[in-house]
Amino acid sequence: MKVHLLYEAQDFDFVAGLPPGHEALIDDLELAILLGAMAADDKFLAEVSRKVLLTSLHDPQAIRYRQQVLADCLAQPEIIREMYAVAVGALQDKRELWWGGYGGNYQGPSSNLSGAVGHLEGYVARLRQQCGLFVTAQAYRANVARGIFTHFIRQEDPGMVSGRLDDELRRMSAIADQIGPHCLVLFNESFAGTNEREGSEIGHQVVRALLDAQVKVFFVTHRFDFAERFRRQHARSTLFLRAERQPDGGRNYKLAVKDPLPTSFGEDLYYRLGGWLDEDQAARAHG
Repeated sequence: MKVHLLYEAQDFDFVAGLPPGHEALIDDLELAILLGAMAADDKFLAEVSRKVLLTSLHDPQAIRYRQQVLADCLAQPEIIREMYAVAVGALQDKRELWWGGYGGNYQGPSSNLSGAVGHLEGYVARLRQQCGLFVTAQAYRANVARGIFTHFIRQEDPGMVSGRLDDELRRMSAIADQIGPHCLVLFNESFAGTNEREGSEIGHQVVRALLDAQVKVFFVTHRFDFAERFRRQHARSTLFLRAERQPDGGRNYKLAVKDPLPTSFGEDLYYRLGGWLDEDQAARAHG
């Protein structure tokens, strides 16, 4: 009997290529550390984990099947460890035939996968959901995207022949060539390589074009003009989330559904880091 753990009625395709934009997804979401922990320094398992995590499932039933398998694995760890030991032994024999001395002896079942998955948050929850893993939340509801892309702010590369904005536009053009309807794009402070006015205009045009093409957009930004324009013109189709701020300036690290504000409360940070302003004012008043 052949056991199917990843798909209900087919084997996992080990030779299939990775989806478009996977390099940026790994870099922007810093998945290299997670993938390394999942594989426990085994290069073969690293490649498998990489393909499983980055290859999204598009059928909700397939996602539910994989989550049920994972639940069974967690409920019966002894049986799974025994199966795993047999499978690893067989794979080790094959690797020795295929690649000679490639790879060392695997040390058996590991809890690294569960530990690493537990650290995934935010955007990475979408990857977990779409590859059939659990999401670390009391409740989670999301639609299925046909593909996930990222466009994050990056440090300027001293070796680049052009500026940061040119690099951002080049990466956006590459995404536009690969994306399709019902995909998801995750932006993080994009188009910050220019001034407020130009960056807001570029962001607005890019996001509007994506929405018109039936692409869902998540956009983290400090550009008030950009966010406020969407509030004025597209409020019914846009959900605004804002980090909650307590009356004393404290933060509880929760997001609330609230309209954008023209300030990031930089003064709060000033007082937390220094607190010397009151002292200087007092000194001048008594000087």
